[in-house]
Amino acid sequence: MRSFLAVTIPESERESLAAAISGFKQANLPVKWVEPPNLHITVKFLGDIGQSVVAGVQPACRDICRAFKPFEISLRGIGCFPRHGNARVIWVGVDRGAGELTALVSALDSALHAIGFEQDSRFHPHLTIGRVRKPACIDRILKTEFLGRIFRVDNIVLYRSTLTAAGPTYTVLDTIALTGA
Repeated sequence: MRSFLAVTIPESERESLAAAISGFKQANLPVKWVEPPNLHITVKFLGDIGQSVVAGVQPACRDICRAFKPFEISLRGIGCFPRHGNARVIWVGVDRGAGELTALVSALDSALHAIGFEQDSRFHPHLTIGRVRKPACIDRILKTEFLGRIFRVDNIVLYRSTLTAAGPTYTVLDTIALTGA
C-alpha cells in the first residue's frame, strides 16, 4: 500500500489555503492544485509497503514521538521546487516551528532508515499546494504573500494513499502522539 507520514492541517488553515488556491486557479495555469481535504505537511513518503512493514513503522515512529513534545507552527510564504528553472511543485513554507519540525523529521528519518527505508538527503519544511504539469510562468503566484495562523502539532499521522482518476484519497492508518516532556 502506498503510504506516508504527515502533519495534518487544521480546518481553519485548510480554508485559508483553499481561498488562496482558488485565486490562483483563476490564472488558468497548467497546475494540478491539491484539494483542500488533502492538504498536509509530508514528513516522510514511505512508498508502496506491505502490512508487515507498516507494523514495523508504527513502533519506530512511536519511539521517536515519545521524545518530542507538541509544538506550534505557522505557514508563511509561497515558493517552488526547483527554485530556478522549470518549477514542478508550488508550496507554502513553514515559518514558526520549522526547527522543531525539521528535528522531528530528522529523528523519524534515522529511525526508519534503521528498519530499511532510504534516508532522505534533506528536508525543507513545506506544504505542497500544487504540481506544475508543464512549463509555465508562475511569478505572480510566487509574489503572493501567504500568512497563516499559528496551530499546534501534537501528533503525526500514518496515511495510506490510494490513487484514483479523480485524484488521491487518503486513509488514516494510525495517529501517533508527540508525548515528550
